[in-house]
Amino acid sequence: MTRQRLLRIGFLALLAAGLVLWAKWRAPRQVAVVVDLAEALPGDMSGLDVIVTRSGRALARIDRRYGASGAPQRERVELRAAEGAADVEATAVYRARPAVRSRAALELREEAAAVVIVTRHEAPKR
Repeated sequence: MTRQRLLRIGFLALLAAGLVLWAKWRAPRQVAVVVDLAEALPGDMSGLDVIVTRSGRALARIDRRYGASGAPQRERVELRAAEGAADVEATAVYRARPAVRSRAALELREEAAAVVIVTRHEAPKR
């Protein structure tokens, strides 16, 4: 009878350990997205809107507004989400010109920040 009891306790311990590991693997983690604005004239920007989605569902939306000095060259956005593929849309809002939208498909990882580069689009000259 003691052997059966030990086998049952061992099985339940193994099952509990598996469930704990599975829950830890599925839990959202602190991931970062870095929006690189160096090519988008950040000094002329008045705002930045970043939307992070996965499978059409929003994970985060960050709306930042800047004063007369403009935006920094790199804006870091922290969010809690499960690791994996995600779509990032960054809209740079300028004071005197139309907004510029950039989209990228990225891998969100806890170890390294995903980088989105926003470039300035010039209007075609006529």
